[in-house]
This record gives sequence, structure tokens and C-alpha cells, in this order.
Amino acid sequence: MRGALPLLMAALTFVYVYFFQYYEKIPNPNEQTRAYLTIALVERGTIAIDEEIRRFGDTIDKAWFGGHTLCDKAPGLSLVGVPVYAALKAVSKAFRHDLKFSEIIKVLRVFSVTLPALVLLLVIHWGLGMVEPDDRVRLPLLAVYGLGTTAHTYSVLLFSHQMAAGLAAAAFFLAMRASRATPPLSPPPAQPGEGGAADPALPATGDRRPATGDRRLAAGHLLPVAFAAGLCAGFAVVCEYPLIIAALVVTGYLIATCWRRPLVLVPFALGALIPAGVLLAYNKAAFGGYFELGYAHIANPFFAQFHKDGALGVSTPKIAAFAGSFFSASRGYFPFQPWLFLAFPGLWFLFRRREFRAEGIAVVAAIAGYAYFISSFSYWQAGGTVSQRHLTALTPFLLVPLAVFARDIRAEGMGPLKYVHAAAGLFSILVITLCTVPFPYFSTAYPNPLFDLALRLWNMGLVPHSVGEGLGLKGLWAAVPYLVVVALIAAFFLRLTFEPCETECRRQAGVLISTAIVFVVLAAYSMVERDRNLEGKRNDMWGIVGNYEPREGICDLATKKDEKGGYLRSPDALTSSCHAILGHTADALEFFRKSR
Repeated sequence: MRGALPLLMAALTFVYVYFFQYYEKIPNPNEQTRAYLTIALVERGTIAIDEEIRRFGDTIDKAWFGGHTLCDKAPGLSLVGVPVYAALKAVSKAFRHDLKFSEIIKVLRVFSVTLPALVLLLVIHWGLGMVEPDDRVRLPLLAVYGLGTTAHTYSVLLFSHQMAAGLAAAAFFLAMRASRATPPLSPPPAQPGEGGAADPALPATGDRRPATGDRRLAAGHLLPVAFAAGLCAGFAVVCEYPLIIAALVVTGYLIATCWRRPLVLVPFALGALIPAGVLLAYNKAAFGGYFELGYAHIANPFFAQFHKDGALGVSTPKIAAFAGSFFSASRGYFPFQPWLFLAFPGLWFLFRRREFRAEGIAVVAAIAGYAYFISSFSYWQAGGTVSQRHLTALTPFLLVPLAVFARDIRAEGMGPLKYVHAAAGLFSILVITLCTVPFPYFSTAYPNPLFDLALRLWNMGLVPHSVGEGLGLKGLWAAVPYLVVVALIAAFFLRLTFEPCETECRRQAGVLISTAIVFVVLAAYSMVERDRNLEGKRNDMWGIVGNYEPREGICDLATKKDEKGGYLRSPDALTSSCHAILGHTADALEFFRKSR
């Protein structure tokens, strides 16, 4: 597997930077408010965004306090963007270039979100090595995580979810490293049957947790590792407030596994206090109190109503919120990325191994914590989103049982489970890719956004700006290089999944069976209810299509005239097509293409 990791990272980098999902007529408010805070900090040294709203346009994601408009989000991602925007501003000034807001968003995405996300993928690869050192297991996991989960979607947008999730993963794996480090104590007594020699895989504490890496870690690097874990856990919360759940899980895990070495907890706490101090200072400056958050001062009355219940919108669990967040076709965590559901049988494999039970308990705690949060959150629908974006931070925790699951089915030759694993991974890659590219802000108007919106946009040939445009490619042709790289990553995943098969014939049969399962599941997916809320879908579709060339909404064509002054199409007929396009028939799509 030498050289496979750099090739995989190069492929994921290409995928992450290829498209630019920006829609000038309907900019995403979540991105707007974060960028506004960054700009205000750099240009005017203030946290008020009144001037940015005047320059670039209003946004519904904002807070109001002390006579000023403020960003209502956690400030972490905006703070990360400060040096990025400062450098961009200096370069534009040197070349006498007036920056457009779309250019600011693009640069902030790449340098504040995408590149850090790629670095954190490497951290996850390193961390999984403590669970499974074999790259033939780790690399396929990394491929599906990077491409077939919401880690893909939120690594290409100016949202804070993936950065926070990556930081939480880094904190967890650093805590695992600290818990497995050998403390600088006297050598353990001889083990029975070993002729007086201690087992080098066992720590000197007398417990059975294996030490990994250099045994000198505790003497020279244990405290910095614990400090880094605390720093990552703390800054994850500064980026996204619900990451307090992940931070508490990591803290509890470290206390449980290092209680015999309490000094490890000191640098962890010190590391966490630094970002905590930054957040408290920001809250005081912005909203007048150290524990005052922007969500308590939301200006938009529609969003404000959701944060009045309980603790800023988190109250008691509701079945509808739980079912919708995890299992619905519109927002479901698992329908969009079913590969992650295999973490549950993976937990059974994990608990079979005594040395990983602490990690298994931590994963269960993370699942329980986020399940409670999302089922208790008043606005669990979360606006325009692919899958349930508030559960993005849960995904790295699930990689631990997934790694054990993948290793055991590989080692024990569990044939049927290999098909399930391959099909689930392939399905996740396919669905997340199809949903992320054309328009990754699914509104609640779509009960089945994969078929209601994403596939319709692909069928219309509507893809956002991309690197392919620089090569002279247009329409769907511009997506070809992207799709080729995605297909290569998927093939890499399938190849390694079926590598233990005895013959090439069996490997090919495994790939074909898994692919067939994917198409059967897709066929079933297409039958999910799709006709609800036609009016909402119609209005949403008009706004989306209006952002693509020729920069006209579907029904704008009804009033467009030909060279002789007549209508290109009957206004009544074309208006009917605006409704028909929301149905199931390909005729409406073909009509729209001909009309263009």
C-alpha cells in the first residue's frame, strides 16, 4: 500500500476544490454571516456587521444587540478566516483589484475550510491506526468518509460543521494516544510463562490496555499530546456550540482511562481553557455577557421562536425529530449515508475486544448525546442542508467501530457482510456526490430531495462553476473529470473491500453483487413520497434554476420573445410546464431543455 495514501489525498483534494457551489441570486445566509464577521474584523476591527450588510446585502442569519447587527453563529470559523482574508485583501490591494463577494467566499472556503479538512483527514487516518494499523482497512474507510459522508459536503462550503467535527476527531484520537502511552514508572513484574520478561505491549500501570508507539512518549510527549487534545476539544466548541457534547465525551474518556495519571488531565484542561477564554471574551464583547450566545438575540422572528424553548431550543426529546433526523428521506442521517449504520454491528465487534471497551463506551456516549440533542432541538430541520448537518460531528466517532467491523469481516471471511459493506459504502458515495454538486442546500419543501431536486438538476445539465470551465468544458461535460476521479475512488474502495477473495472472478462477482444492491436500493428510494408541497417546490426550483446560465428562471422563458416579436413558447403551456417539471415524467425535463 506504499504511496496509496498520497494518491487518495490527491484525489480527495481534486474533488473538494473542483466545483464552486455559489449562487449569486440566493447566497447562503449561513456562509454570509460568517464571512461578514471575518471582513468586519479585518477591515474595521469590529465584530458588528452593519457595514457588511450594507455593502453585500442583508442576511437572515444575524443577531441584534446594543444597536448593532452581529453574527449569530459561533465565531470559530470566522476567526480562522481572519488571516486568510487579511492576506487576500493585501494581494487584491497590490494588484488594484476590487474584490467581489463571490471571490471572498471562494478563498475563505478553500483556505479556512477545505484545506484544514484535508489535514484533519490525515489526523483521522493516523488515529485509526491505533484501532487498525493495516492500511488495507484504513484507506477504504478514509475514502468513504471523505467522499461518501457529509464530511464531503461540509468540506466545500463555508459551514463550520466539518471543521468542528475534524477537531473533535483530533481531540478523541489524541486522547486515545495519551491513554495508551506508557507512564514513566518502574518496569512491570514478569508475566507468567515469559521467563521474567515483561510484555512490551502492556503498560506499566498493570492494566491490560496496549501501549502504542514509542514507550518514551509519557516521558517526553505525553503532556503536549494531552494539551493538544484539550486545545482541539475546546476550539471545536468555539466553531460549533453543539460540539460541547463531543468535548464532554472526550473529557470523560480521558478521565476514565487516565485516572491513575491525573497529571495528564492538567495539560488537557489548560489546552481547553485557551479557546474557552476566547469564546467568553467574544460573548462579552458581542452580547454583553460571558455566557450570552448569539442565538439568544436572533433578529429573524421565524428563527428566534425555535430558540426560545428550553436551553436555546433544546428541551425534551420528540419522536418526530428523532425519526426525521436519523431516518427520513428528506433529512435522514442514515438514508444519505447508510454506510455509517454499520457502526452498530461494529460496536458489537468492538466490545468483544477488551482493550477497546473504553473507546466503545465513548462512542456509545457520543451517539446517545447527539441523539438526545437532535431529537430535543426545536429546529431540527436545520434549514437548507444535505442530510442532518448537526450530526456531522458524530461521524468521526463512528469510524472506530467501523474500522473494527471492516477488519473483522476481512479477517474472518464473512462473505455476505462484505457485500453489505461494499454496497453501503458505494451507495453513500453515490448519494452524497449527487447531492453535493449541483445545489447542496435542500429546503424542507422536498420530502425526497435526491429525486425531487438533485437528480433533476443533473438531468438538466445544471452544474455550478468548476475547474472544468477553465478547460473550455460546459454543462455536464464540465463534470466529467470530477466524476472520473469519484469513480476511481469508489473503485479503490471496492477493490480493497474484496481483496481477500481467493480469485479475481470472486472479486468481480462481489463488485457486481454490491452494485446491483445499490441500484435496487435506489429504485426503492425513488418510491418515497415526492409530490407533497408542490407550491413550495415550484418556488424553490425557480430560484435555483435562475442561478444557472442562461441566468433565467424556468418561467422567465414564458415572456421571452423570438426575433419576430412572438413568444418562443405559449405562456400558458410553459407555465404549465413549471408545474409539470415537479412531477415524475421525463417529458417535462425534455420540454425544459428544448425551451432553453
